[in-house]
Amino acid sequence: MAGDLTEVHREILDALAVPCGGVWHTFDGPGKRTFFRELVYHLWGAGRGEEARALVRQLPWLERKLQVSGINALLDDFRGEDSSGPVARALRQAAHILEQHPEDLGTQLLLRVGRTGEAADLVTQCGARPGWRPGWASLEGDPALLRLLEGHSGLVTSVAVEGNVVVSGSLDKTIRVWDRESGKALRVLEGHSEFVTSVAVTGNVVVSGSIDETIRIWDRESGKMLRVLEGHSDRVRSVAVAGNVVVSGSDDNTIRVWDRESGKMLRVLEGHSDWVNSVAVTGNLVVSGSDDKTIRIWNRYSGACILILRVDAKVNSVAADGDWIACGDQSGRVHVLRRTRTDS
Repeated sequence: MAGDLTEVHREILDALAVPCGGVWHTFDGPGKRTFFRELVYHLWGAGRGEEARALVRQLPWLERKLQVSGINALLDDFRGEDSSGPVARALRQAAHILEQHPEDLGTQLLLRVGRTGEAADLVTQCGARPGWRPGWASLEGDPALLRLLEGHSGLVTSVAVEGNVVVSGSLDKTIRVWDRESGKALRVLEGHSEFVTSVAVTGNVVVSGSIDETIRIWDRESGKMLRVLEGHSDRVRSVAVAGNVVVSGSDDNTIRVWDRESGKMLRVLEGHSDWVNSVAVTGNLVVSGSDDKTIRIWNRYSGACILILRVDAKVNSVAADGDWIACGDQSGRVHVLRRTRTDS
């Protein structure tokens, strides 16, 4: 069966080679979009993997496929070890630019790919084009950077991620939902009247907090606003969500616990003497950090404060996972707490 499939791929390639003489980037016949989307797939299927690998290092092919099919289709051509190589990495990191300006491909590769190694020939091709060209890879990025997501018109204040979904909140008063793999903006959520300060996501639900003193709950798929939670008397600095529970922290020095489905306020947690900058929830615990230089742990059912940790600086951020809590303060320190359990 495998041999039969290989032969099918070879026959398809033979047919495709006729109108362009095997110079693949010059193909301009009917079905052009399908041709550019599937050619590398057929090369691999026909046992011509080395030709496929060489093709995706040729500037004319990259330029033409980007023009015809777009950046995500171009990235699909990079397989195996090539998918994490310098060319694919540079294309991912420049995707936000190339999606709008495919004509910048050569310049972006020169900015982001080093002059030595496996991509040296491609870089040479880019540099040989007439005009002003970057002299070195001044934007060569960390290999860990996969994508830059652009679309907000103001500073991004908060991000959250779950699975393949990234959610961001901004001073432009919007929340954006992104596809992590493709980098595409899936949805823009609009409704807050002031800066969005914090976002959280769980399943199909997005939660946002704002300077407008409200928490809003959204359907991630449809973009519909499901409900508005009101009760804070000052700006909302932080939101967290776990299951059906939403927690919010505010400049009114309180933490509030809400039922996500009904929108009902379940509890007000009072004790901080200054702004509550960050909240987290794990199991039956709520964790909060404040400008009053304390980290507090609360029982979210009873509202009781079960621990106060006093530190030397204002607490900007808290995170919690099971028996572990991490907190960052304005002095640059990160405090880590672990709950120890005794067997009864």
